[in-house]
Amino acid sequence: MVGIEPCQDTLKWGSLRSQNITFGQAVDMTPDFDAQFDGLFGMAFPSLSSAGLEPPFFTFAHQRLLNANQFSFTLGESGGRLDLGKVPGSAADDHVTWVKLVKPQFWAVNVQSIEVELRHPTLINIAGAATEARLQARRSIHLPESGKINLNVKGIGLLDSGTTTILCPSAMATNINRLIGASDNGLHVDCSASTIGPTFYFTIGDGSSGDRIVIPVAPHQYILGDGNPGHGCMSAFQPGGPKNKWILGLPFFANRTITFNIDDGRIGFSQLRPNLSLYERDIDDTVDTESRAKNEGPEGAEDVAGRGDPTVEYDKVGAKVGNDA
Repeated sequence: MVGIEPCQDTLKWGSLRSQNITFGQAVDMTPDFDAQFDGLFGMAFPSLSSAGLEPPFFTFAHQRLLNANQFSFTLGESGGRLDLGKVPGSAADDHVTWVKLVKPQFWAVNVQSIEVELRHPTLINIAGAATEARLQARRSIHLPESGKINLNVKGIGLLDSGTTTILCPSAMATNINRLIGASDNGLHVDCSASTIGPTFYFTIGDGSSGDRIVIPVAPHQYILGDGNPGHGCMSAFQPGGPKNKWILGLPFFANRTITFNIDDGRIGFSQLRPNLSLYERDIDDTVDTESRAKNEGPEGAEDVAGRGDPTVEYDKVGAKVGNDA
């Protein structure tokens, strides 16, 4: 638990600079709060703030400092990045599929179905006594050995970059984990499942206005480990989500750019190009704030901030950034 007091300060973020940003200063932390970061930079809607504070991104938007009132997470094999405003170059609007929010209070979309592409070797190539037990568990939920099946799922998916797993309704998590050969709670699975496990295809959006997209989640995305098979692996499909609700965490973000737009109440999805550098820029999307500031002085630099392309790399930010509440 953390006790906070509201404070105000000037916030600089890339080329942006905004005065009178309100934030909560931690003044009392219980011993169980073992934070491995400097703070929380929330991206959720202001209505979810327990202290009634407006998140800085929404303040930027209200002060018209951004070239578009949206933010984007890009998560690739070489790392991740967060863009405020338009996504530069790598994911232009004509390559984005937009999906309407369920309601403009949560970053949540409709989950219409989940199709599973099974491959016969998924379990039988995992050697050892545990294999038969997993096969029996698989048979107990009447799943075939190969082909495609549709999990009868309809619900709401909350996209949350601050969650490292995919939280599922408990019964569905059990079925999925049996399907991939994991323990029912997902905490134990053979690391080889990362190459031979099934692929899950999430269909999201309501489809009424063409806003529907199929998002594949491959085994290397949902089998989690530290790269050392001796340490074991776990499944990203974890029980604990409320009935008919999913928390779609980082495995859902992998190898794509996801854009959160507050003006239109929608989320955009675009797949990363193979071998794309996360730091590629179109020259027209880049604003050299430093050189402009030298030529025009501090006032010129502030003017540029309104049209810039502020980007922050995860490994250079001393705060946990998430669009969770």
